[in-house]
Amino acid sequence: MESVPAPLRCFGECHAAEKYTDDGVETVTSVEQRKVEHSIQEVVSVYKQMHSLPQPTLLRDQHYQYLKKGLRHLSDAYECLDASRPWLCYWILHSLELLEEPQLYRQCSTTYGNFWHTNYTHTYDQ
Repeated sequence: MESVPAPLRCFGECHAAEKYTDDGVETVTSVEQRKVEHSIQEVVSVYKQMHSLPQPTLLRDQHYQYLKKGLRHLSDAYECLDASRPWLCYWILHSLELLEEPQLYRQCSTTYGNFWHTNYTHTYDQ
């Protein structure tokens, strides 16, 4: 698991004191400097907000249960996708494979070491 990188030094709160001060004399340069600092502050605020959110957690067991339920029965809401049923099975099985669910293979395999009702292309004439 990757560790969370340390926050960038330039985002420290102490840097607010380093903003440009025009000593009460406004010039074209000082106005432009304030605009640049303001736009940078907006970017920094968004960055801080994004990186303060907790990292997403994969809820393996809940995903597994949901996918397993989908293999047994799909609700009536999926009726319009009837022609896509093989793809739905594929996506569900592939998701289970990505979750590295070993029970899936034990349930699908036969004593011959292959999977139930697989394509018999090896018996076709070449």
